[in-house]
Amino acid sequence: MVSRDPGLAVAVITADCVPVLLAGAGGGEVAAVHAGWRGLLAGVIEAAVAAVTPPITAAVGPCITAEAFEVGPEVAERFDAAVVRWPSGSGRPHVDLVAEAVRRLGAAGVDRVDHGGASHPCTYGRADRYYSYRREVSHGGAKRTGRNWSVIAPRPVG
Repeated sequence: MVSRDPGLAVAVITADCVPVLLAGAGGGEVAAVHAGWRGLLAGVIEAAVAAVTPPITAAVGPCITAEAFEVGPEVAERFDAAVVRWPSGSGRPHVDLVAEAVRRLGAAGVDRVDHGGASHPCTYGRADRYYSYRREVSHGGAKRTGRNWSVIAPRPVG
């Protein structure tokens, strides 16, 4: 979703996927992107960046981090080896979706990316702050589901 209207914010709703917020044209236009692992591989970030006028700044919001994102080998093999981890004792690969999103943002020409570095907030690991579908439903057996919202609005340019 893209907005160039200062009165119209855009939002993305996630549960563990990567929310990416973009600001271009001096903050006069913004975009909100839902980037799950399938969307990352399909180029959703690149498509969103192409819809926003440079210079572009991006923020990568809270999502499941590599420590908690265990996947099967059939998923891990679709990613560049640089974003696949093999934690000791796990026996299964983990994918770093934040690193993949940051890599794709940079390759698409984004001028600045804020992603929190090593302290990036993990939806799975921070039950006190974030909802995680994997933690609550997949691993916890909950019958109800929740979501996290990431919102951005253009500022008036003038």
